[in-house]
Amino acid sequence: MLVLIAGITGFVGIPCARSAFARGLKVRGLARNINNLPEDVGKRLEGFETLSSPYDIAAMDRATKGVDAIICTFAGIPEMFMESQLLLIRAAERAGVKIFHATSWNYDWTLAPGSHELYDDMRGFAHHVALSSTIKPIYMFTGAIVEYYFKRSRYDWNPDTKTFSFHGPSTFPTRYTTTEDIGNYVLEAITAPDAADGGFVRVQSFEASPEDIVKAYNAAREGRTTAKLNCLGSLQDAEDKLTEGRARNGKGGWYNFIRSSLVNYTTVTRDIDAPIGQVWGLVADFGAEKAWYPGAKSVSLEGFGLGSVRTFNYVYPAGKNKGQEYIFSEELTEPDYPDMVAFGTTVLDSLGPNKTRFRWIAEGSPLPDEFMAVLREDLNERFDGLIVAIVNQLV
Repeated sequence: MLVLIAGITGFVGIPCARSAFARGLKVRGLARNINNLPEDVGKRLEGFETLSSPYDIAAMDRATKGVDAIICTFAGIPEMFMESQLLLIRAAERAGVKIFHATSWNYDWTLAPGSHELYDDMRGFAHHVALSSTIKPIYMFTGAIVEYYFKRSRYDWNPDTKTFSFHGPSTFPTRYTTTEDIGNYVLEAITAPDAADGGFVRVQSFEASPEDIVKAYNAAREGRTTAKLNCLGSLQDAEDKLTEGRARNGKGGWYNFIRSSLVNYTTVTRDIDAPIGQVWGLVADFGAEKAWYPGAKSVSLEGFGLGSVRTFNYVYPAGKNKGQEYIFSEELTEPDYPDMVAFGTTVLDSLGPNKTRFRWIAEGSPLPDEFMAVLREDLNERFDGLIVAIVNQLV
């Protein structure tokens, strides 16, 4: 059996590949960069197709040709699991593939429509495919993924302070599944005699409450370090935060409120002697590098997401290095804390015909106090200097 794993370099794709190898199956990969695979997976692949963009239909057609089953582990963002996954299932139809495990591995989104923006998108994908496709996908509900909660999400488990954060009763259990178990469950599902019939599969590795988590951690550490609980409020408090976030951000700002524990890093404020329209004209032109950097010759971007490379070509317009040209490139790499988020918001207020207040507000994931102090100092200096640069452009 030849299995295509789309998104194979991710933290679900890799254990699925290892589980397939353990069963003696052949595996083909589809992802952005084969170099992101561990050696024990990459060297055993039957083949690998590079996905140049989320809409690379040609790569999907090559990847699906001749395979017996597809496991889609695309990232949990709307563009990937709705648009890219739909393109992949169309490629699977053209290739005659009948077994397709869709991106899922979460709580049961067939329940409570409207309670979670991303679950509504997953429900929409399943509904559309049921109406329009000959393929009947498999969807797997796992509860929380252990490695996500405890290795990638500082919202839930802070590894620096050994703190587990939660809403609701500390004794209320959560269903958890490990990625290793997910890999095994998925392979059992796609190799079952009725795999082509699709449907919903519900699995778990264990259940544990916040109190159970802390007790287990402290017992394993035998007193060397102690974990603690951080109750963020009641379940009603969590619901109220979501309601407020939806009203403030709209659907397009879903990531701002799906995780409602963002904190303010800093707010930098300056008053500028210029009309608000003139200031906005420069701020809105941020992508036009020549407006901000007069010496810019060109800026290019290759690829998308992790592994993409931005190249900047610049000539000194003045000073002792006038006329000298240099080129530098920067690559987007995996962050130290992949699940951390940060947002910068620019606010302009008119104070009169020729006066504008410029506010830059930074918010993001909670950080330890010692890191917060360093970050706040750095952001204050950077964005105070940025506002001064804008003023200089308006002179």
